[in-house]
Amino acid sequence: MQWRRFVSLPILAVLLLMIIVFYGTVFIFLDDWVGFQSSAGLTNVVIFSTLASFTLFSFLVSVFTDPGAVPSGYFPDIESSDGSDQESRESVRLIYPPFYVQLQFFI
Repeated sequence: MQWRRFVSLPILAVLLLMIIVFYGTVFIFLDDWVGFQSSAGLTNVVIFSTLASFTLFSFLVSVFTDPGAVPSGYFPDIESSDGSDQESRESVRLIYPPFYVQLQFFI
């Protein structure tokens, strides 16, 4: 059941992008730049591979973890305006840069 959620176009696109970036960085860029036989090259490959594996692990955890839901007993207080996170339109003042005000005359 979890694997069905894993096989979708956006997730496969991100995985493909990560594979392309890893391959291009390690096997093309780092191999041509310092080579795998030198200690600097091997250090760069190990560090980049570790960071790439952390990125892959974080991505897979975010894909397979249930995001949760709003509790069934939660009801917002409609009558009280004290707890609102939205301000009224009258209190919001839009600030435009001077050039935007000048551009409005040409539109």
